[in-house]
Amino acid sequence: MNSTSLADEFPGYMALIRCAALFHRAVDQALAEHGDLTRVQFAILSYLSTNPEGLRMFELADRMVHSRNGLTYQIKQLEKTGLVTRSPGTNNERAVVAKITEEGHRIHDSLLAQHSELVRTQFFDVLSAEELATITNGLDRVAKRLDEYTKTHTNHESPKKDSPA
Repeated sequence: MNSTSLADEFPGYMALIRCAALFHRAVDQALAEHGDLTRVQFAILSYLSTNPEGLRMFELADRMVHSRNGLTYQIKQLEKTGLVTRSPGTNNERAVVAKITEEGHRIHDSLLAQHSELVRTQFFDVLSAEELATITNGLDRVAKRLDEYTKTHTNHESPKKDSPA
């Protein structure tokens, strides 16, 4: 058990929350300036671009830590613009596989350079190699614990803010 007091711990938590919110704002602004995608849609294209065979919808939702209903909505939006396709799974017709299109790759790749530059200048360049290693190690452990917690304490299909009501 950690003997650190809440007064000592809370500023670290608040710094994480503030940093995440500011980083989301910066990414949202950059995507608005250079394309017509949301942060969630860019993340979908990023996951699909590294999985050329496509991903089953539930796998994509789990990787993104996103509700399945919210993901379905976002995939439909991307499908309307020709950036992704959906098709039945090969081994299970009830499963739906999302796959990035050539146009989706083109749009993703054009945004990736600006996104990578933003991440580099606003995150990596601010930290030393030691700080980055410490943050990465710590956040990986926190993510693992939170993943275990949410699997046992919450409804996996809880609605997200960006999902339609």
